[in-house]
Amino acid sequence: MSRYNTLLALLAVGCTVDPTVHPSFRDCVGDADCDPGQVCDRGFCLLAQGTDGGGADAGPGPDAAEPLDAGEPMDGGCGVEVLCNGRDDDCDDTIDEFTTTSCETGSPGICGDGTYVCSGGAPVCAGSTLPQPEACNGLDDDCDDAVDELAPVRCYPSTMLGCVDSDGDGDFECAGTCAAGRSTCAGGTLGACEGFVGPVDEACGATPAADDDCDGVIDEGCGCSADQACYGGPAGTQGVGACVGGTQTCTAGELDPACAGQVVPSMETCANPMVDDDCDGVIDDIPREGDPCTATEAVGQCQLGHLGCAGMGPALSCLPAPATEERCDGNDNDCDRSVDEGFDLSNDELNCGACGNACGSDETCCGGSCVDTRSSAGHCGACATDGGATCGGSEVCCNGSCADALSCGTCMDDCGAMGRDCCRGSCVDQQTDEANCGACGNVCGAGQVCCGGACVGSDASHCGQGCGVCTPGSELCCSGSCVTIGNMYCNACGVSCSTGECCDSGCVDLEDDPLNCGACGRTCPGGQICSDGNCCPSGQAWCAAQGQCRDFANDANNCGSCGRTCPALNACCGGVCRLASLGC
Repeated sequence: MSRYNTLLALLAVGCTVDPTVHPSFRDCVGDADCDPGQVCDRGFCLLAQGTDGGGADAGPGPDAAEPLDAGEPMDGGCGVEVLCNGRDDDCDDTIDEFTTTSCETGSPGICGDGTYVCSGGAPVCAGSTLPQPEACNGLDDDCDDAVDELAPVRCYPSTMLGCVDSDGDGDFECAGTCAAGRSTCAGGTLGACEGFVGPVDEACGATPAADDDCDGVIDEGCGCSADQACYGGPAGTQGVGACVGGTQTCTAGELDPACAGQVVPSMETCANPMVDDDCDGVIDDIPREGDPCTATEAVGQCQLGHLGCAGMGPALSCLPAPATEERCDGNDNDCDRSVDEGFDLSNDELNCGACGNACGSDETCCGGSCVDTRSSAGHCGACATDGGATCGGSEVCCNGSCADALSCGTCMDDCGAMGRDCCRGSCVDQQTDEANCGACGNVCGAGQVCCGGACVGSDASHCGQGCGVCTPGSELCCSGSCVTIGNMYCNACGVSCSTGECCDSGCVDLEDDPLNCGACGRTCPGGQICSDGNCCPSGQAWCAAQGQCRDFANDANNCGSCGRTCPALNACCGGVCRLASLGC
């Protein structure tokens, strides 16, 4: 474990150092790792007893305190534990204990896992996991807010001759025309190997001659009559980069196995800069160069390195990331073994109590909490540490001043000038306020409203909280609102006419109701019926085409229906035409 990770582990157990007393604490193994005037205590460089860092004769700092015996009350008694003040406030022999240590840093991927530590006198969520090289596992390993963003991985069937990955890092060395393929990551799993070129039977007479069966020998078993051009690398690489073809000598009808003068692809390394060794048309495309790695000799964010060339050796090295300006994010950005130094989480309005927790435009950071000093009883007028008042139990903070909670004080403008009354710290309108109707504390009952300073039932004369007056005969008070009497509200709340028409007597059918024939209140004379909204003598029905009532049962000109005339010599019998000679 690196010293940086050791520091994180120590902090995760419990922050036992008050940074206001020891502002320059850092991790150590022995006193030799600390600055003059400091000692190494439990992995931290602390000011030695009786010094302030400036010399052996200096007295204790103004915030220094003598340690207490186990169980001894601090500041006169035990209380609630205050995190990151370096004290055992609740007298349980443990300093600055967190009820939970796990937290979310807000960083993407696996870097979102964090641990609460003390920094700047306040808890902060520090990252507990560093970015790792991206792997095909469905996770954001390198913490760049993207999952499995891997370039296709080189591959080759393990049971097939031709290409070998000797160290298991995907850097295949291939013979002859054989070539590695690519496997793509999808859903956290590498897919099938595609695009590889495997060995085939050796073919004689090709120009140039090639190693088709990928056994390292060209045209073995083939006869010859003259020297021939040859090339033992994959198809398409001859003449690219460093790769060139050679010549096989024909002696007594047999080919020399060696392809003299050829240069076939070799693995790109750091040892041969500015040369396309693998003959793919790209210079120095060294496999895995630029991949993230952990620079174990570095500290802080500088550990988040990348693979690159260092010196003239062939292998890639893990190059540390450069130090950056310290940010308030729970990480050691400037790589000086301190986290979030220079940020006062107790008073920084951009990082109040935790990195990134910015206070609103009307708020001030007081003791690690964003408060409105105009109304905060604990920081009334200003933060308590800056001279702000702490209001008593019977007081409230009104516009930055403590005032009696039972009076309006300075919380509002003058109630009288607003035409209101002061009731328990608030200006109210006693004419309409149902909690203070006519007098402070006079609460109206269920279903009542406050109208003119009196509690009354919600009815057509005092409808709803607005105390509206509904128009008699044309409106009802329903659910606190005046509504028009009609088909939706037929003479009573909750009664609606889905069919027919609303009249004084309720929902009626104007087509056949003799008391409401054709219109509400239009009554047919005695003995008459209502037919299609018109009054007709009993036994007759309304004939709309003729605008008159007719006897459809006996009228030969309207037999059975309006305008249906019976033929000559026929009579209308019961609404049916039949020969008059037959009788009805």
